[in-house]
Amino acid sequence: MRSSIAYIRPLTSIDSLKEYIRDDKFDYAILEKIDEIVFEKFSDKFTLDEWNKGRLFGEKAELKWVKRNGTYHVVLITDGEVPCGYDFIPFGKLQPLKENPFREIFLWGKKDMSVEGWYDPRIPKILKYPVDDFKTAPHRLKILVKSYELFRNGVLTKEPFSSEIYRYVGLRGE
Repeated sequence: MRSSIAYIRPLTSIDSLKEYIRDDKFDYAILEKIDEIVFEKFSDKFTLDEWNKGRLFGEKAELKWVKRNGTYHVVLITDGEVPCGYDFIPFGKLQPLKENPFREIFLWGKKDMSVEGWYDPRIPKILKYPVDDFKTAPHRLKILVKSYELFRNGVLTKEPFSSEIYRYVGLRGE
């Protein structure tokens, strides 16, 4: 089965997608506003409209958005079909890259038991990551990323679009 990518015409509220978001597709949330960034386990208790930019992700899907000029621009990448009933507009089909579809991005910092967080001397802040149990958490963490090629109308896209699309899948340790 091919994966799918879709977008939604600009929304005035991300929270209007709460019913879709409550599904079991999303494990993590990276949420950003001008003075704060959080990376936490996803909970449908978040008020997403408070955040200018965000990314919800898990093994099955990623939903990301950015707020521009008072409206939210939303993109969904899913390892399935585009859901009906939420105004998602299909943009194309995705095929995992044939060679090395997965890559990893290391997160900042090394585990520091004295502060119960991850620390990097180049960043003067204790970093908190969404792990179930800090004491047994890995020394270093990384985000697993899945890469795809984009097909539109059955044809691999070229310019003006990049043919490679990626989405965050999960959190791993080392």
